[in-house]
Amino acid sequence: MELHPIFYIVWVVAMIVSFTLLYRKGKSALRVFPDIKIVNIRFREKRASGRVLESGFFGGAKAENILDVIITDDELWIKSHPIFAGVGIDCFSNKIKSNHGSETD
Repeated sequence: MELHPIFYIVWVVAMIVSFTLLYRKGKSALRVFPDIKIVNIRFREKRASGRVLESGFFGGAKAENILDVIITDDELWIKSHPIFAGVGIDCFSNKIKSNHGSETD
């Protein structure tokens, strides 16, 4: 069975729309962090890695060399690329408040 070329066109358009929506959602999720130029940075590592220690659906998931860890005078920030932040905000939005990521659980 051969797939028609229209299938490929629809698939490419769907992927472009999906990544665009994830990127926009991630950019809005990262707005909780103030401009980095106006805070006093004590430590920053731009290519940090991490993994999930809990079991379940995300058990053992890794983030290798994509995390931006920043320690300021008052806070610890863990940021990522907007596409990954878009995925993260969907998965973990029940644990994040709008006041710079304090947990509610």
